[in-house]
Amino acid sequence: MNLQGSLSRLLKYLAWMQPHGDRTQGKADFDANSPAIREESNADLGSRLRAGAPRQVFQQPVRNGTWLMWQCMKPNRLHLLVLVLCIMPTTGQGQELGRPAITISAQRGALDREAVEVQVHAEFDAMLAVIWGALTDYDRLDTFVPGIQSSRLLERRGNQVKVSQKGQAKLAFFSFPIDVVWIGTELEPYRIDAKLESGNLKRMEGGYVVTPLPDQGPLRHRLEWKGVIEPKEALPPLIGMLMLRKNIETQFDGMVHEILRRQALLAKVPLDSVLPAKP
Repeated sequence: MNLQGSLSRLLKYLAWMQPHGDRTQGKADFDANSPAIREESNADLGSRLRAGAPRQVFQQPVRNGTWLMWQCMKPNRLHLLVLVLCIMPTTGQGQELGRPAITISAQRGALDREAVEVQVHAEFDAMLAVIWGALTDYDRLDTFVPGIQSSRLLERRGNQVKVSQKGQAKLAFFSFPIDVVWIGTELEPYRIDAKLESGNLKRMEGGYVVTPLPDQGPLRHRLEWKGVIEPKEALPPLIGMLMLRKNIETQFDGMVHEILRRQALLAKVPLDSVLPAKP
């Protein structure tokens, strides 16, 4: 189903959920000076939708999108905002290619509700040296990890590194800039632990773990990122967690793609033979 169809179904659902007598008033009160809204202000939208309103009702994306967001921002309907954001299409680097299945989970911190705990992992075939090379290519992360605009290795002392990164987390029309310096501990070739030193985050700690899966093949590995992120300034409820979750998932996907690209070049085989085709 396309986005317009999804929004149409959601608008119908909102109409059914709307308390009697409030179906058009709130829409008109939101922007009484808008001609696009005034032309519909005398219609009972809920009744029209249930009676099979013509599709012309949904052909004003600005009007209906504004009204939709107004409806979703009501205190008892924040869950609908999550539904709207989930059906909005997102694009990432290399989406024309298939990907290994990525599993991700995110939840509020057990002790600090402003923190977001995220865990993401994927399994694929690549040499351990190739995986480690991509994970530690700090000066080039901005060239293959979406959302990272600048990445620089500032200092290295033994297995300790200091990395500066700038970027942006995005979700639909929301965005949050990220500017941090973090300290990493490399436990070659299986683990990188990272912890925030400075920046516009209150807390950031976690890291990558590489686990060989010899029972599934000589090149089979599981790559996992697990950590906690907490901005200094509180993000909007629900949106903040979705934004950080999506940002980490997109960046992790970019890292996996780069690993498989390097593996394909090393093996001198077409990338399509390494990346599975879309179902």
